[in-house]
Amino acid sequence: MKKIYLLVIAAFFFLVVLIVLTVLINGKKTQNNQNPSVFPTTFPLSGSNKVKNITTPLPLSSNKIENIMEFVGTVENKDFKAQYSPSLNKVIVQEKTSQGQQSFYQWVKDNNLSNIINSADNVVFTKSEITPEILPTPTTPVDALNNKIKDFFDLLNLLYSTTAIDSDENQNNNPGQGTPIISPPIISPTPDQKNQGSNKVYYGQGSDQYGNITLPPNCLLRSCGCGPTSVAMIASSYISTDYNPQKIVDIYIKNNYSMCCGSYSGSAKSVLKSLGLKTTDYIINEYPPVAASEVTPVLKKYIDAGWTLFVLAYYRPNNGGGHYFWITDIDSSGNILAYDPYYGQGSSPPLNENKYSPFPEYAQVFGVKQ
Repeated sequence: MKKIYLLVIAAFFFLVVLIVLTVLINGKKTQNNQNPSVFPTTFPLSGSNKVKNITTPLPLSSNKIENIMEFVGTVENKDFKAQYSPSLNKVIVQEKTSQGQQSFYQWVKDNNLSNIINSADNVVFTKSEITPEILPTPTTPVDALNNKIKDFFDLLNLLYSTTAIDSDENQNNNPGQGTPIISPPIISPTPDQKNQGSNKVYYGQGSDQYGNITLPPNCLLRSCGCGPTSVAMIASSYISTDYNPQKIVDIYIKNNYSMCCGSYSGSAKSVLKSLGLKTTDYIINEYPPVAASEVTPVLKKYIDAGWTLFVLAYYRPNNGGGHYFWITDIDSSGNILAYDPYYGQGSSPPLNENKYSPFPEYAQVFGVKQ
């Protein structure tokens, strides 16, 4: 505990230095902003159904989608709005009309980008308005520093959570620790499944039956619902299949738990406990997240003792591609087997998460059982 206090004191002085630097850089930024930008950040929006083509030569490194979209900025007309999301490494396209997809791909074709931008690999279409949580991260000096300050507070939050995360009072006043998690976008939804020969129930967050459940204010289960869907699989398996994704979402809403563009592990923990299930303290609570090989031995001990595991993991470097799933077993070879609401769609559960090695990397894990 003394070590935690020392870390907090040291962190406070570090924060003071960051704030001073922010003020100094902000003064320079104000002066620099008097000069007009060389490139536009958006394309003409109103009136026409046609989006202006790229007339300025693209950067030399423009064979990557992130370079193209950062250079272009926001692409929008009356039919669609497209922006790049670094956290998903995909272009998020809001279909404003029924012609949204067609209009977007016409823009792609007109700019000879078809070999780089395509729906199968790096485009996600949504009917909902694109929200700030999935927009590009600012890259100015001040914004970069502000992002570091945010990361600093996230680190403090995780340090605190190692001692207080499992108390009922903490769960009620601050449901969840860490950053809200955005589920990977769904490409081809599949029906719900139930594992053959098992009493465990599987739900796909992009299924026809549940994928279009609204997560207030304007998200869908298929794009942001890995947390509630994982909770639904656990509750349906241990209590009753009445606890399907819709019912779990209703519980989240009743408790004012965040779901749109991500949810919190603490919210999941609170819901499971409220339903009468047993949970452990956080077995893993790492920042930055760690490889499967580092956590498998300790997780296997909990599995062997009769626990299953609720997991927050990341599928890309630098804490990218955050995702929740439910570990139901770890075999003798160390393979982590899970009911995964996104990656498990289209196959019979459980899914071997180790197939994506060296990812996922594990950030938070707690045990759950009847």
